[in-house]
Amino acid sequence: MKYVVLMLVIAGIALIGGFALTQERSQMIVPNVATSSQETASLSSSVNVQEATSSATFSIPAATSSVTSTAPAPPATSPATTTQETNMVLSDAVRFSDIAPSQGETVRMDIPRNFRNVTVTFDGKNMPVFAFEGEQHALLPIKAQETEGAHTVTVAAAGEKNYLKTITVRNGNFPVVALGIPPKLGVTPAELVQGLEKENANINARVAKVTPQLYFTKGFGLPLADNTKIGSRYGEIRKTGDQVIYHMGVDFEGKEGDSIAAMNDGVVREAQHTQLYGNIVIIDHGEGIYTMYLHLKTILTSVGARVRKGQVIGVMGETGYATGPHLHLSVKVNGVSIDPLRFIKEF
Repeated sequence: MKYVVLMLVIAGIALIGGFALTQERSQMIVPNVATSSQETASLSSSVNVQEATSSATFSIPAATSSVTSTAPAPPATSPATTTQETNMVLSDAVRFSDIAPSQGETVRMDIPRNFRNVTVTFDGKNMPVFAFEGEQHALLPIKAQETEGAHTVTVAAAGEKNYLKTITVRNGNFPVVALGIPPKLGVTPAELVQGLEKENANINARVAKVTPQLYFTKGFGLPLADNTKIGSRYGEIRKTGDQVIYHMGVDFEGKEGDSIAAMNDGVVREAQHTQLYGNIVIIDHGEGIYTMYLHLKTILTSVGARVRKGQVIGVMGETGYATGPHLHLSVKVNGVSIDPLRFIKEF
């Protein structure tokens, strides 16, 4: 009898232990299921924030294993963004440097490299799309006199639904100044404006061509050893007599003979003397990006020359419509003159 009772007690202990072990295993699995749900919610939330602020970064949390093995996970064989980019839809993947730019600014678009046959239009005008530093990009140049308010960007890619994005252009708040005409030019305000229109037409024809390749592999830099002495900023509205002239560049002051360097790698498309802009150099950097250097004393390059970032292309002077030694620096993107100081923040 004692033997039977002893066996029953042992069986009861085993049953209770098995039940406890089952409960313990069940508790081990539940937290992992909750973690997976949380990771999915976190990724969804990150996508929404990305669309709203254009500044969030995407990261897919590493999967948590529910098996009992304690061996470390093998290292990833490719960047985490590769899998993520593949799973993104176009509207979640495209990033804008600014969705409320001021007149004269440049908006940089970043598009993951896995999207194919990407096209971008800004208010119906095609913008070049190019590869740089592992991603695809497009630049949206905002004119100094662009209409304030909403403007539409359309992005298309193979196998994707078109993505429409609205950006809101703000007033540039450009100052109004009075500026006379140097006696050496011998022209009236009306003749000055007519002359500028003629020279601008020639320049615009030159920079209208979009070279379908980038000549540079690194960011842009400013052209002087000392770029702190700014005489006139981009967008300045100049009143000369009864005429109004918009200043579509930045004037850097300095000494006659100061070296002027190329802002980045490129090909020289213009190197000549003009009546009002004086001695000028225009460099094509590819994909619709041009830099222009005006009023040089001496040109130290030639048309067709391949130049490198930092290479001296001329020296500072006061040729043409200039009241003293300075460099007028302009940047054109897709035919639009934009603020050089804002541009280099994007590239």
